[in-house]
Amino acid sequence: MRVGHRILWAELANLVPIGVGEHSDRWTFEVLVCLMAKFRSGIALGGEVSQLLSLLAKFGMTPSDRSRVSAAPQQPPKSDPWNKFAPAKPE
Repeated sequence: MRVGHRILWAELANLVPIGVGEHSDRWTFEVLVCLMAKFRSGIALGGEVSQLLSLLAKFGMTPSDRSRVSAAPQQPPKSDPWNKFAPAKPE
């Protein structure tokens, strides 16, 4: 990923409502970042702008979609019974 894309990633990540983006959304978010970079550079085609707007909506980043996107409340991780079999971490 280019340096400019990394900066854009951080900018857009700060705009996603808390709890909406999950780790599994990283590939979709990467597409969002690439499309936004093309849009800002002035080379995005009509279909790409439509896809950009669609992805912004899915992440709750448009005024009308912000109220429609709901995030699951964050819950503390439950203890995993398999942790007792994990190797000890060096201190």
